[in-house]
Amino acid sequence: MSERINKIFTDVSKHYDFMNHLLSFGVDKNWRKEAVDLSVKLLDKIQSPKILDVATGTGDLAIELSKKLSNKKSFHKIIAIDFNKEMLLLGKKKSERLKIKNISFEVKDALKTKLPDESFDLSISGFALRNLDDLEVFAKEQKRILKKNGYFLYLDMAMPDGFSKRLFFQAYSIFMKIIGFFVDYKAYSWLSNSISKFDKKKLLRILKDTGFKDIHYLELKTGIAYIVYGKK
Repeated sequence: MSERINKIFTDVSKHYDFMNHLLSFGVDKNWRKEAVDLSVKLLDKIQSPKILDVATGTGDLAIELSKKLSNKKSFHKIIAIDFNKEMLLLGKKKSERLKIKNISFEVKDALKTKLPDESFDLSISGFALRNLDDLEVFAKEQKRILKKNGYFLYLDMAMPDGFSKRLFFQAYSIFMKIIGFFVDYKAYSWLSNSISKFDKKKLLRILKDTGFKDIHYLELKTGIAYIVYGKK
């Protein structure tokens, strides 16, 4: 993540959770739930899974996954990493407030995690792909840290397919910029543009070229959000 993008997230960190819920009309919670439910299914046969949450932000995805797995697994460990210290601190405080003890929050770069080879059963991320400087480097790093037959699952947003859904997104983009004006217009304009410019087909091609298999693309409600998942 570049310093420019890091600064954007520092600027919006205090309002990040509230704005996410407001701008998505609360649907972001359902998106995370779908990502978590699918992750639990992928991990069904793994007794004590070790999980990496990449670019965890304020930790919502890691926290929801931890709570869900607590009902199904006797032991699991989540390492939640982010390049932005302010966002990570908010996630850590949230986790402590909820008395969740099996998430370790660490400041790390998603493109160069310095984590051990083949050490995770699942790598998950929420709304991170659009903010990465190099998707090819990211994919190679993901392949390096995943165990053999380990899974990846990425939740993000992009321009939807289909004429009517694109019209909806254009209206939504204007709404995002108007609401963002009262918090940080520059930051939320950038976030809106990052959604419209993200190339989903390029992402799928990179994951395939990196050597991942059983790659699936799942479009979520409204078409703006999607999940990509597969295995090493």
